[in-house]
Amino acid sequence: MLKNGDSIVMGLWYHEVVIINNPSDISKYYVFSIGVTGNYGLYYSIVDMNANGGQGEVTQKNTMLQNFKMVDCLTAIKHGNGRDWWIIFRKSDFPGGNNSDYYEYLISPNGLSNMIVQNVGSINSTNAASISFNSDGSKFVFLNYKGMLEIYDFDRCTGVISNPVNIHPEKTQGPWPQRWSSAFSPSDSLLYVTQIAAFAPDSCYLKQYNLTTTNIATSAHTLWTTPFMLNMGQLKLAPDGKIYQSNNYYGGYPYSDTTYNMYNMNLSVINSPDSLGAACNLQPYSFYLGGKRTYFGFPNNPDYFLGPKVGSPCDTLSAFTQAAHNVVISNLFPNPNNGTFTVNYFLQTGKTGELKIFNTNGQKIYQQHLPHYTYSQTIELNKLPVGIYALQIQSGEKMIIKKFVVK
Repeated sequence: MLKNGDSIVMGLWYHEVVIINNPSDISKYYVFSIGVTGNYGLYYSIVDMNANGGQGEVTQKNTMLQNFKMVDCLTAIKHGNGRDWWIIFRKSDFPGGNNSDYYEYLISPNGLSNMIVQNVGSINSTNAASISFNSDGSKFVFLNYKGMLEIYDFDRCTGVISNPVNIHPEKTQGPWPQRWSSAFSPSDSLLYVTQIAAFAPDSCYLKQYNLTTTNIATSAHTLWTTPFMLNMGQLKLAPDGKIYQSNNYYGGYPYSDTTYNMYNMNLSVINSPDSLGAACNLQPYSFYLGGKRTYFGFPNNPDYFLGPKVGSPCDTLSAFTQAAHNVVISNLFPNPNNGTFTVNYFLQTGKTGELKIFNTNGQKIYQQHLPHYTYSQTIELNKLPVGIYALQIQSGEKMIIKKFVVK
């Protein structure tokens, strides 16, 4: 455990915490957290991974930004410059109230901006919901357990939320549809949604919606139905282009020491999520977790490697602009690779640089000095575990990051 890492405000809800890197220092992280059923408000803590002898330390804890009740849908998305972050959350008036307000903070090298409030779309009266972005951050879905399913456009440059498309309204009385999670297909043409069972003998459903049709609601196709005891959990579009689904085996939290079975030891996989109906190739309980077990959710991780909105007014940090500062990664190949690859780059004439590689936990696993006369390096990390990594080149105050995949 990180030094001073205890007592961070959070509970057991699935979207109460989101972690982002500090845009000005890759060794530091913001931990944003909310209170859904207690410790109401929005808080942040700061983690310095270089502190405590390189073991990491929480150096600032539970700084309150807001003090009202929150909906369980805290999320983050990269700004259109590919460096800064938007933090998005919603106020909860549950029980007995409702609102259609979205709240945002912009996180930049200058710290946190003033809070933005936007009143847009349908009202929400719950405290249990989720927000899911598409692969380029231009759209997101909001859904809740009372049945609302709504799609919005999102401008990563300005943070403006617009053009709500209501697929299903929130129901005014139960039984509730219990919509739990959603994921866009890679092309944004299809949307997948899970509905969990509230109580026996309810069933759980995985549904596919065709977003290219005029009436999206009537396009709903049920791909899979399970009984109450085999609850469907969260959906997540992965870097390999597949959508993964967690599964919760009935029996409470935590599982007993003897509750190991095919249902909670595997993820379900949609192998071809851009294909309609059965052609999407859903394979239930097909991804083995190596002896570990799953519940309803996945880690609430945003897309840490989402790049700039190329060609937009806020695309001020792309390779084209970086070229003016002479810090550019022109190519990294092959990508994906087996841990051995070549990176071509440009530094300011006469300037040196530092090349670093980080894993998805933000841990630095490799570092190399770049002399002023080099423009290409071949990296050989033969025992690098399968996963996604970030390669960073920095020269003076200028920095650029490129992601790569080890298969």
